[in-house]
Amino acid sequence: MYLEFIQFSFPHLVCFHHENIEYFVIQVNGVKNYTTNKIDGVKNYSIEKINDALKTSYGQAVLGQVDSLLNSTEKCIDYYLPEEDGEHLL
Repeated sequence: MYLEFIQFSFPHLVCFHHENIEYFVIQVNGVKNYTTNKIDGVKNYSIEKINDALKTSYGQAVLGQVDSLLNSTEKCIDYYLPEEDGEHLL
């Protein structure tokens, strides 16, 4: 699949041997997989550290303030942008 895509997209590569193109495809897939795994690792580590921080007393205080702010914002939206007749929330 990748081989046909590369041959179609880059016809000047036809001068390469079939084995060389397969080697390049394998290398590109390896780099892609490595990068994807690293990004997933950083994302998971970040989520873990954020959850740890939110478990502290300071984190709980921040969550309380954010929750209060969101409630105030929802009240303002409901007041200034009321629901029209026949309009329902999904």
